[in-house]
Amino acid sequence: MDPLTRLERDGYITFPNGTTWKIGERLSDEALQTEMYPYESRTVYECTKIAGPETGMKAAIKVSCTRTY
Repeated sequence: MDPLTRLERDGYITFPNGTTWKIGERLSDEALQTEMYPYESRTVYECTKIAGPETGMKAAIKVSCTRTY
């Protein structure tokens, strides 16, 4: 399954290094970049590592989406 599809459906993402992160509270509102094509939206979330070394570690993840319409 595509990692971003899993993020949207289940609220977690697994990276190629084998770590899995549970997405938590949104830390910023969606930011839109519309001055230049392709357009991009970005949101930052708090997350917690649930698999891999140092389980329980907290971090922030920026999720970006490029829009080409």
